[in-house]
Amino acid sequence: MNRKTAGLPEQKRDKVHQLPVTEDLFLHLRKDIINGRYTPGSKLRLDELRGVYGVGSSPLREVLSHLAAIGLVRKEIQRGFSVAPASTEDLRDIGENRIRFETIALRLAIENGDDDWECKILGAEHLLSKKKYSPAKPDTDTNREWEHHHRSFHMALIEASASYWLLHFCGLLYDQFDRYRRMVADQGLKRDKLDREHHDMMRLTLDRNTDQACTMLVDHIHCSMDMVLTGFKAIAQ
Repeated sequence: MNRKTAGLPEQKRDKVHQLPVTEDLFLHLRKDIINGRYTPGSKLRLDELRGVYGVGSSPLREVLSHLAAIGLVRKEIQRGFSVAPASTEDLRDIGENRIRFETIALRLAIENGDDDWECKILGAEHLLSKKKYSPAKPDTDTNREWEHHHRSFHMALIEASASYWLLHFCGLLYDQFDRYRRMVADQGLKRDKLDREHHDMMRLTLDRNTDQACTMLVDHIHCSMDMVLTGFKAIAQ
């Protein structure tokens, strides 16, 4: 027993000790769903998940309920949990709403951003540019680092919007979009174009060129969405 939990009843002490485990499990399972370890619509059976993640049923149910709340999992009464299904209509809906929310956030960020925000964008783009995604070897440390830096860059662009809920929804939509992106085969020519646009978006944002920065962000997401739609349709055939 540590000093933080010494004065708590046993039930509450147990809950405190479980929090890090639950948080780690949430991040791990969320990452596995986004990365495609579990296919869309597939059942998430507690007995199988207990063996994979080495935890009990209670923390699994709690985490799966949280994942259902953010749309990565479906929860049905008396039928348990399953991975959220996937469709072209859903992808378009996610992509268009991502554009809607991120352009609002980018305009606010450009209006409100300070020197610290600019430094974060510069640092995020620098780290992203140092990594080259390899579609031939998706499950590598380099690719995982690229994915991490890619998300960090897009979130850094809009961080200075200073709106908790706007950033929250942008993050949810990014993760939903990312789940689709990782389902499909990479298209090299479009990826090269998308990678170049990161630097251009950074420059337009730092120059406070709001309209052009937002236009490029819209084109960037549309290009990525077209790439994913093409690959997703090929899978469905």
